[in-house]
Amino acid sequence: MFHLVVEFGRLVKKIRGMPRKAGREPNSGGGDGTPQLLSMGRPRLNAETRCSPTFRIRHRLLTLARSVAIGWATLLAITYLLERPLLIWTAPLVGSSWSPTLQLLLECCALAGTGWVVGRLNPSGAIAGVLVFAATLIPWDFDEVLTLNILGLVRLTEDAFRDPRYFDSLIATAGAQTLLFASLIVGGRLGRPSATTPLSIVGGVSP
Repeated sequence: MFHLVVEFGRLVKKIRGMPRKAGREPNSGGGDGTPQLLSMGRPRLNAETRCSPTFRIRHRLLTLARSVAIGWATLLAITYLLERPLLIWTAPLVGSSWSPTLQLLLECCALAGTGWVVGRLNPSGAIAGVLVFAATLIPWDFDEVLTLNILGLVRLTEDAFRDPRYFDSLIATAGAQTLLFASLIVGGRLGRPSATTPLSIVGGVSP
């Protein structure tokens, strides 16, 4: 019996003398000295990797791509689920003379809401994301869904240089396009999370 106890003690000493595995780090836990397991999943990026130009460029491109995807999804959802049904319901109430003005107002609200969502979900690059998303809207002609049509404005500008009778229509169209894009950018600025000052328990707002 005594021999078994001695052999067991030697085995314990051998186990304690073995090198620790890579999955544990001594004295890396909390204040009580309890060892903490290292992350077994994706390796954490160190400060040098995060500060590298390649990492920052890739991170910025991914952020902008996410802003564009979020912007398109939000704009289509607001347009087809809210703006168009609301326009169809309210157009007979305001009459045909006010229907274009009502449509422009609802589209400004839709673009402002889209910009707000893009800015809220991308706080680190809200304005840049909104501007890139706005650039992706330029090549498209939304026909009757949205009055947003930059290519039509370019063609109208060419016609106005050939025939002065198109000048009034050019001014009205340019003003509407400017108002739509301004609504998108203003919504993006309003969607940015505001930097709040931390509160102090003793003196109210900390300096």
